Amino acid sequence: MVALVILVVSGSLVSHAKELTLAWDQNPSEQNVIGYTIWYGHEPRPENIIHPYQQGEWQYPFRITVTTGIAYQLPELPSGNVYFSVTAFNRSEISDFSEELHHVVQGN
Repeated sequence: MVALVILVVSGSLVSHAKELTLAWDQNPSEQNVIGYTIWYGHEPRPENIIHPYQQGEWQYPFRITVTTGIAYQLPELPSGNVYFSVTAFNRSEISDFSEELHHVVQGN
């Protein structure tokens, strides 16, 4: 399981910042993790979807692969609601989604 944390300079989940840093905990029991995928979009993930292979008709429209570190700065987020989740992967498997977090980017 991957625990996701949103790090915002203001300390709030509502901000005027267009950049956002996401950080997550590495799973110490999974030594063979080679990277993480950040999934995000403007709609929340349906509760019954817990794994990326279940996305089907509904999908996060954006994803970023991170192969170094356990944090990533997302630049230029559009205004509005943004929902985030992270998965870990190795050479043959991908984890379930982390808990989904919600962030609001206020318009300037």
